Amino acid sequence: MHEVVISDAGPLISLEKISGGFAFLRKMAKHVLIPEAVLLEAGAKSRNPEEYLLDHGIADLTEIVRGIDTTRIAAMAGSRPLHRGEMEALALALERGLPVLLEDEDVRKVAKAADIKFVGIGGLVLAAARQNVVNREEALRLVNGLYAARRITSILRDALIAEFPRQ
Repeated sequence: MHEVVISDAGPLISLEKISGGFAFLRKMAKHVLIPEAVLLEAGAKSRNPEEYLLDHGIADLTEIVRGIDTTRIAAMAGSRPLHRGEMEALALALERGLPVLLEDEDVRKVAKAADIKFVGIGGLVLAAARQNVVNREEALRLVNGLYAARRITSILRDALIAEFPRQ
C-alpha cells in the first residue's frame, strides 16, 4: 500500500470501468493526488469535472492539484507526444518524489528517463495480490475486468495471472 500516489487519467478510466475499481484503489492508497489537467480529461463526460470525483465516490480520497509547472518534463526527450495531464502527473511526481499511476507507454518511457516510480492498474493488482491485500479470486476478477474493458491485453492479463501467488 502507498500512503500517497499521483494518478494520470488512464488509470482512473480503467478503475471506473471495472466493478469495485475505486474500492480497490482505496485498499492500495490512502490519498491520491490528481493534477487538474488529469481531472479535466478523466471527468470530461461529467457535467463538472469535480463531479467526476463525487460520482465515483472518491472525493474524500483525492486532492486536485493546480498550477503544476511542467517545464522540466516538457524539456525531456520523448515528452513531445504527451498530453498536458500526463506532463502534469509526471511533473508532480518528480516534484514530490511520489509514485504515479500510469498506463500509456510513451509516458512510462519519460517516467523511466526521469527516474520516477510508476505502476499501472494491472501492476497494482499484482502488488495487492502479493501483499495479501486481495485474494487470488479478487485479483483474477480485477484483471479479467480490465481485460474485458479492453484496458489490458490478453498477453498482459496472462502474465499478471501467472505471477499471482497461489493461495
